[in-house]
Amino acid sequence: MNARAVVPAFRSAAHDRLSIHETADLDAVLKWWVRRLDLPPERFQRASLKKHRAATVRRNVGDDYRGCLEITVPRSRELYWRIEGMITELFQTVGRREPNLR
Repeated sequence: MNARAVVPAFRSAAHDRLSIHETADLDAVLKWWVRRLDLPPERFQRASLKKHRAATVRRNVGDDYRGCLEITVPRSRELYWRIEGMITELFQTVGRREPNLR
């Protein structure tokens, strides 16, 4: 099964949300995701802001920090099954070609 045939049907139903630290530049990060994924900004739900904890040592800091993108697809059971089938087929194909990778 071709992934390009599966995803478009579900892409329009998905909801996106950024999970990001409250000290990050939310507007800049949202624009980055919009450009990167070629999605309209209104598709994104309100961001989930993570509270700053001074005791936590974070590795995701600086200008390269883009947060975490959460994608929710309502009634996505069929999509999950299709993706699971594609991944299974991928591993079976690779296993046949490269038996030593198991």
